[in-house]
Amino acid sequence: MYGLYWTARPRSSSTNFALMEIYWNYHYIGKPWSTYPGQEPFITNKKWNHDDEYGKTVWLGYFDPRFPNYFSNITYQRSKKFGADGLMIDWWHNNHPGDVDKSSVARARHSVAAAVREKMGDEFIILENVNWRKDKSTGKSEVSKR
Repeated sequence: MYGLYWTARPRSSSTNFALMEIYWNYHYIGKPWSTYPGQEPFITNKKWNHDDEYGKTVWLGYFDPRFPNYFSNITYQRSKKFGADGLMIDWWHNNHPGDVDKSSVARARHSVAAAVREKMGDEFIILENVNWRKDKSTGKSEVSKR
């Protein structure tokens, strides 16, 4: 019997698939589980508009052309550190809060997914939480580009 779980700092296991969660689109100010080395250039002042229970949350600059490479490197570093089998990416859809172009979000998501797949290889699990939406586009595009 196998299990699946995700957390910020997973532990490798022979009976579970351990996925790490890395925040790709927003940052919780002052929270260590939302802070990664080299993240500073991508932290913005733009409020994410989470509910108050989450604390102060701001956008990450995932539209920046440097971001996919940065994110794939963080994924690689954390995967090696924690022995993770894969990555769980939350809010993986184009409906982000505020006045944002959905096609720009889609392009950014595809760039991030492609960079992670290129860096981590085909055996690395990428679980995308689409938050009650249907979205098969990213998985197809990251595989077809290889």
